[in-house]
Amino acid sequence: MPGLESLEVELLSWIFELIDDTSPATLRSLALVNKYFNATTKLVAHRHKTLNYTPLNWKNDATEVQQWLQSEDILRGLRYLTVENVYTSDSDENPEVKWRELALLIEKLGNVKLLVWNHGSMIPLPILNALHTHQKKAELQIYKFERNEQTADEHDPAELALAASPALTAIKASFQNNGDHPDLRDACFKRIVAQAPNLRFASLSRYSAGCVIHGISQDQWEEKRKLEEKFYVHQSPNGSLRRLTLDGYGMSGAILDHWARFVDLTKLDNIKCSSGRPEISYFERAPVLLTGLKDVSLNFSYGMDGSAIHAAVENYLSTTAPLRSLSLWSWMGKLSLSSVLARHGDSLEVLQLHERESASELSSDRRKVLTADDVKSIRLSCPKLRDLTIDCDRPSELLDTEIESDAVLKELKEMETLSRLQIYYDLGLSHIAHSRARPVPDPRSAADNDSSSDDDADREDSEGEDEEADEIDDDEDPPGRVNLGLPPSSAESIKAYVSELWKFIFGHRSNPGVLEVKVGEWERKIGGGYPVQWVLQEASMRTRWIVKADERDDRKGQCTVTQFGGEGLARQPWSGATPGLRAFGPGTLFG
Repeated sequence: MPGLESLEVELLSWIFELIDDTSPATLRSLALVNKYFNATTKLVAHRHKTLNYTPLNWKNDATEVQQWLQSEDILRGLRYLTVENVYTSDSDENPEVKWRELALLIEKLGNVKLLVWNHGSMIPLPILNALHTHQKKAELQIYKFERNEQTADEHDPAELALAASPALTAIKASFQNNGDHPDLRDACFKRIVAQAPNLRFASLSRYSAGCVIHGISQDQWEEKRKLEEKFYVHQSPNGSLRRLTLDGYGMSGAILDHWARFVDLTKLDNIKCSSGRPEISYFERAPVLLTGLKDVSLNFSYGMDGSAIHAAVENYLSTTAPLRSLSLWSWMGKLSLSSVLARHGDSLEVLQLHERESASELSSDRRKVLTADDVKSIRLSCPKLRDLTIDCDRPSELLDTEIESDAVLKELKEMETLSRLQIYYDLGLSHIAHSRARPVPDPRSAADNDSSSDDDADREDSEGEDEEADEIDDDEDPPGRVNLGLPPSSAESIKAYVSELWKFIFGHRSNPGVLEVKVGEWERKIGGGYPVQWVLQEASMRTRWIVKADERDDRKGQCTVTQFGGEGLARQPWSGATPGLRAFGPGTLFG
């Protein structure tokens, strides 16, 4: 029977491209099989390249581009080029000179499929011209869009070229409120969103940082509004967009009406409005303007008080067309899981249910999690579900309990359709925020290994609490009871736990899924003003873990674990931490 060696090099290189996309390590192994395979892998070895243009590394990267221009393998094989920059260069060099080598590289490359601009500055006109002239089929994705001058008028040639670019398919911007006037960054961004003919995804975030609050007068506001109108020359809203994310703009009918000027909202598959208090008007306008939605994301973390708005949200989700994906944050007590599943269970492929962890020391403020019966209802109601996100509480600080006895985890194991499972575990935030006022018992020395044991009654009464509260039985856990929960777990304890968790849920499958575990609020942003101490501690101690099947054929049922974050765990002062344990660095991969 003919083997792979009998295939033409074009077909074999196409197969190797698929392998490179899914398992780069396998491609490196194939290069060692024989000379024919080795020569073919060289054709795809340079498909992905990244240039990191920083002020300190500028000349080195320019030299690297010159070397690439001399390599036939790179010129023939490069398909996906990423240009990054951690710090925006302040160089005043002429763009034609500054970007000459990169523009020449784009011109000489054989067949670029994607250019990712992650540079933190406006993509230069020479780069756009080279892409439009010599790589007509290439896509352009910009993930750090920024104007070179935020108060500039509407005539910048590079901005005009980008707004008309047929290559642009994705753009993302994050603007900090800094007080410069007139701030026309939003207007520039909206012009691009309204005009780019093939744009599919747009994300705009507004935020404040630091202790200074910037504002403008009414006269300045009117001046700014008139200048913004000069950017808006489009004849009709853009119908190419499918995903729109607005962070920091609130969730209201007025926001929808405003963006309907730039985007044909009826064509959207997905819209996400976050960092704002939901208003009834949003759920009244959404059924009229968002008629094509397949994916819905609702974040109620910023408050949603009152039975009227609860009813409006419930009615919206009960009457909208069956959804493909649904993401609900801080939803418990506001929505009924059973009504959501009754309407959308048959069609859901992605379901994300998350409650944010609170720093409060009161039991009544502890986040609620799904029960085993809730998870079972999801399993029975969602036959197409392939991606699930839920919350779980850590069973103990050392995470040394039997996974097999957890009823929720047993239900998750039964979900055979899942290819990805994401679980948010608590970091121990209330313990971080409030434990300094109270000595914390070592759970390893307690008979029942319970960190909320009667020893808690000996804490210092530094805030003048009623001492009679200490006599309440822990099992009763009344709403006003102080309950710090568990101290944070060590990185090594979490690593061992997530490995066993993956093996329990996915290890027995012929096509194992991916487990992602976040300990703490991974996405939480630090707002304006000087943050309190627990906010800084959370940012340094939260971790993200990605667990997937080992790629080696002789390690079936085994997994690799990659850790992100957690640098602050090495400094944790909790008495329950095992001495000498350390936190691993970001992106650490464990076999």
